[in-house]
Amino acid sequence: MNQTHNRRWLYLVLLLSVTILLFAAYNFVNQRGADSRDEVIKTYLRALRNRDESLMLQLVPKSYSAEQAVQDKIAQLGGHDISELLLCYFEFKPHITFVTIQGSYIGSNIERKRFEDKVNLQYEPGSFLVSYRGRWYLALGKPNVRPPTDREKVTKVLQVPNR
Repeated sequence: MNQTHNRRWLYLVLLLSVTILLFAAYNFVNQRGADSRDEVIKTYLRALRNRDESLMLQLVPKSYSAEQAVQDKIAQLGGHDISELLLCYFEFKPHITFVTIQGSYIGSNIERKRFEDKVNLQYEPGSFLVSYRGRWYLALGKPNVRPPTDREKVTKVLQVPNR
């Protein structure tokens, strides 16, 4: 009986250890966004300068469809080494910040060109399942919204406004 009891504890400890290891690996590998607004902007500008779509996509929450928006941003503004940088942060809500990025770069005809871009950042708080701290993200593209279920469609049709 004692060996069976010890064996069960061993299996339980082993299972718990593997679960913790997998959880830690998942959070480490799937780390998107950044710890701060400044870090998001710094990484965003590096992605623009290097025309790095995958780096920019790492700043966008998984809940967004951003591939086309990232391609458009890079096609429109990418490939320039921006200098004389000015960042203006407007905190709309504690979890939403609008950022205006201004600067200049040397164009292909060796002229100084003005650079301006506006981006939205959003903060998603952490939880026990997604480490404890929250992350800042580049809100680029469109949020993925699940289609309504058949029951939700029927409920909406059956609702009649009061007169």
